[in-house]
Order: sequence, then structure tokens, then C-alpha cells
Amino acid sequence: MKKGTRTWKLGAMVIVYCFSIIGVVGIYFSYFFNVKMNEIILFLATVTTMCLAAVFLTQIVNLLTRILKRKR
Repeated sequence: MKKGTRTWKLGAMVIVYCFSIIGVVGIYFSYFFNVKMNEIILFLATVTTMCLAAVFLTQIVNLLTRILKRKR
């Protein structure tokens, strides 16, 4: 039995995380421009969106390091 995940699956996950970042930020901006919100709710939504984007970026970096280790 082989250990680890194939490289193309890791690359596919990088693409999925990129689309996730685009989706989360897109949903945030659609509400930001279309709905009148309280300043506190807007601040919390901004912080939450930034945290989600940071988590997705961290996962992308982890996957890219795994891909680069596998290429060696």
C-alpha cells in the first residue's frame, strides 16, 4: 500500500482552497455593497472574512510545501 497522497490531488486541493477564498470574499463584498449594516456587525464580518482567508492561505502554503517536498 502506498503512503501519502498523490501530487495531482494536492494540486486539486490548492485549487479548491483558492476558489474557497474567492467565494468567501465574494459573499462578503456582495453583502457589503448591497445591505446596510451596523458598524459593529460590519467590523465583525470583516474580521471573520480575514480570518477565514488566513486559514485558507495557511492550508494552501501547507499543501504547496508538501508538493515541493514530493518533487524532490
